[in-house]
Amino acid sequence: MAIEDVKKHLAVYFPELGNATHTEKVENGVCTITFHKQVTSKGSEHALLMEIAAGLPEIDHSAVSLYRKIGQGPFTVALLAEHAAEIQAAAAFIQAQIHVPQEILNACAALPPVSAPVVPIGF
Repeated sequence: MAIEDVKKHLAVYFPELGNATHTEKVENGVCTITFHKQVTSKGSEHALLMEIAAGLPEIDHSAVSLYRKIGQGPFTVALLAEHAAEIQAAAAFIQAQIHVPQEILNACAALPPVSAPVVPIGF
């Protein structure tokens, strides 16, 4: 098989080989072929994710500061009573954020399809 054919075959199992380069080394009559994956990034994909993130609401960290104050327990009635207003506000904030994961899923579902670097054999 040609080196490119081997690379295409292996790319089914190792997708990073889709745009890999290779080197050949002959030693003691044995030819060793080494594939080197290319590390790249595509700005357009990053821009789409940043656009989605820009549309998400800012997160209020009051629930985090409350967690730092009262920890994981054990909780006494006195401790809960002392922080009742903060606990209620944090619970209301969290309840108001329940829609955020669905918004993220909807935004991701609207992303345009991106071609795969390799189409599996038999696809």
